[in-house]
Amino acid sequence: MVSSPLEIPGAPGHTAAPVVALVASAGGLGAITSVLSTLPADFGFAVVVAQHMGGHGGKLADILRRRLPLTVEWAADGDPLRPAPWPCARRGR
Repeated sequence: MVSSPLEIPGAPGHTAAPVVALVASAGGLGAITSVLSTLPADFGFAVVVAQHMGGHGGKLADILRRRLPLTVEWAADGDPLRPAPWPCARRGR
């Protein structure tokens, strides 16, 4: 597990967390859920989820909240990446 942010070479005072990005097409919700359900709550990496869901894209975070025992929230422009809660890309982003 990663317990602290990593120093960014050449950028004194700036840190970064390791990031895992899960991206899927409309049929990939089961795969995303399978991967996320295996991760421990103290995973230590920032996890970003994006999925093409047609007209249902606004429900991704709600669906994942119901299926997973983890904190999932919508990401907003400028949000820092952090190990938890895990952000979902908003529709049209």
